[in-house]
Amino acid sequence: MIKFFYLIGILCAPAQALQILQSEQGNEVINQQPKTLDDSSQMSQDLLLTKLEKSAKSGDARSQFSLANMYHNGIGIKTDEKLAFYWYTQVANQGYASAQFNIANGYYHGIGTAQDLTQAKDWYEKAAEQDFVAAQYNLAVMYRLGEGVEANDKKAFHWYERAAQLGYGVAQLTLAKLYEEGVGVDQDDNSAQIWYLKAANQYDPEAQFHLADFYQSRNQYAQAVYYYRKSSDQGHINAQYALAINLLSGMGVIKDEVKAQQLFLEASQAGHAKAQLQLGQLLLANDQTTKAKKWLTKASEQQQETATILLQDLETLAQSKEEELALEIATLEVQTVESVQTESGLVPISITNDILEGLNIQPEINLSNMIPDQQQILDSLNSNLDIMTNVEKLLISAQQGNPIAQYNLSILYSIGELVAKDERKAFVLMQQSANQDITRSQNSLAMMYINGTGVAPNYQKAYYWASASARKGDAEGRKILARLVGGLL
Repeated sequence: MIKFFYLIGILCAPAQALQILQSEQGNEVINQQPKTLDDSSQMSQDLLLTKLEKSAKSGDARSQFSLANMYHNGIGIKTDEKLAFYWYTQVANQGYASAQFNIANGYYHGIGTAQDLTQAKDWYEKAAEQDFVAAQYNLAVMYRLGEGVEANDKKAFHWYERAAQLGYGVAQLTLAKLYEEGVGVDQDDNSAQIWYLKAANQYDPEAQFHLADFYQSRNQYAQAVYYYRKSSDQGHINAQYALAINLLSGMGVIKDEVKAQQLFLEASQAGHAKAQLQLGQLLLANDQTTKAKKWLTKASEQQQETATILLQDLETLAQSKEEELALEIATLEVQTVESVQTESGLVPISITNDILEGLNIQPEINLSNMIPDQQQILDSLNSNLDIMTNVEKLLISAQQGNPIAQYNLSILYSIGELVAKDERKAFVLMQQSANQDITRSQNSLAMMYINGTGVAPNYQKAYYWASASARKGDAEGRKILARLVGGLL
């Protein structure tokens, strides 16, 4: 509810304290300065105050009103609400509506006097009867809410209507709502539309928004869009959101997702919870997950349940991907190789877990050179013939996060020794090892990104991993960086 405490705003000079009064005969105003005063611009403040007090004490309403304004606004003197209220009362008792309105506000808010809603209602009514529109509106609100008087929708409607007919925009908007809802009057869409239009045509964004809503609820989408746009252009965030919804669905306007997203963003930045939810969903649909999470989080903080659910789903999806990756490694298929051909004939292959984990094969720039040749594998043989058991041990160690086991198992998958060749699994294992700051794994991963081994080629990521190695002084890392920068790769 809007309440106006005192008619006259803050003034800048003593001369401006000599304000107009609305007379007891309605809208006629008295704008003549008191005859007892000379040109105030040539007076000192003390002289002005002395002359005003003398004239006010003699009963001159204009001087009393000016003096009240000076005390209320602190013009040339110290602010004193009690004295302001006293002098407004002297004027109000002479029947001037503007002073009656100020007295009513004083009683309503308890400024300059004790709060008294009954007195406030009575003084609002005196001013309202003289067609003082702000008093009519405030009186209507008091009847609607039952403040200082028994609630009465019909009397509230009466005073809203009086103020609306005098062109008071906020009263016109309220009257339209009452007609639309049938409060204090029979429901009437035609009358509601008339008053919505009157209020909206005063370029009031709030009225334009409610008129648009009125049209939207009656499936008149083109008219709705017209007024949503007018209101949105003035920064009304509810109108921005509503217009974006129409643009997104193409209701009453050509569908435009880009413009809709921009409007959702503007409303979201202003704190509109539903706009934040819609923006998050749009960004999510466009694979902009990080930005989507930001706005969904803000919407969730404003009790938007759908946003909370979406965030939970995103978290679950992320966990699912991690579990899927772990499962991928856990279910790696082992290819059994019983023997290899050497010059001396078929030789059984058996590599112990210790030997496999202990392989120390330095990577070179060419990925194939990072992998032990057949002779190195043969040189690692021992008498244990249970190949399957040893490879399974290596798999378990890799799953448990051993970076050396991850590195060695990646090498085996990359060449297909003891296990079926699988470049994607080789990449995943090498990435896990590199993430644990293993220098040779970082170099190998850089080369995988360069050669597109198990992953799409990506020179930026190759540069990142080679840099991680080079910063630790590794010669191979510096060599990869040099060739990347020199364009030799």
